[in-house]
Amino acid sequence: MGENDNIYIFGHSTSYQVVRNQAYKALNDLEKLEAGDVIKVISENKEYLYKVTSVRTERDSNAVVKFNTGKRTLTISTCNTLGAKEDRHIVEADFVTSYAIAGIISDDSNDDDQIVVVDNSNNNSNNSNTGGSTAVNPGQTTTQVIPIQTGSTIRVSDPYGQADLTAEITEVGVINASNEFVASSTPSAGSKIAFKFIISNIGTKTAENWRFNVVLPTDPIYIYSGNTQQALRPGERIEYAMGFDRAKAGTDMAIIVNVNPSGSTNEKTRDNNIAKKLITILAK
Repeated sequence: MGENDNIYIFGHSTSYQVVRNQAYKALNDLEKLEAGDVIKVISENKEYLYKVTSVRTERDSNAVVKFNTGKRTLTISTCNTLGAKEDRHIVEADFVTSYAIAGIISDDSNDDDQIVVVDNSNNNSNNSNTGGSTAVNPGQTTTQVIPIQTGSTIRVSDPYGQADLTAEITEVGVINASNEFVASSTPSAGSKIAFKFIISNIGTKTAENWRFNVVLPTDPIYIYSGNTQQALRPGERIEYAMGFDRAKAGTDMAIIVNVNPSGSTNEKTRDNNIAKKLITILAK
């Protein structure tokens, strides 16, 4: 859905308390969203997550929507008053990741009957919560550059080649009282859960100006958006360790790593950009 372009959704909103047609309330309070909030777009069998980047109000004559953005984005707009055409509330968001009923998908084909669910949040600092007034705090992230263990060496970048970034979640555990990582298949919601993942460049060209997102099984959901990462030469990889608290107890709780989510780095394929790990998180 929205391969490398912008998806535009327009709908009604109203300040009337009672309306006969409930569709007039579809985008009520759209302007109350904030940067960092999460939007879910749900189709018949897929779910897409977007992270809000901007919220603004413009005159109708200035409300220009760009479709050929070159990356996966979402724009939602509504009138400031039912029936009025003077102003538009406009929300823009970047793609984070997508799911099928049985897990992560790599097929981005279009679906019919999309429904938009907007989750407001009371954000503190720059946290990306989806509901609730308590901020979710990710743990510290450490990085280490190591060679791929298959015997491959770091290769010279081919200016005519293509990068190929892959993600792999390697281990899940907890951070103990000594601030050490301890592997665990069933961490507790009361502990600081941690996991390790590796992002590799198995392509033939250096990957530059790339980012990654991580969806964490917290309550409420938390999406960590990494800054621009260091260049990865062909055959090079980075190992990350990330910790988080306020985990949500349950089975089949998903940790998801999505490298190059916006497609800003030209790659040979994007079929291996997403890694997912289902874990059981015990109640406190």
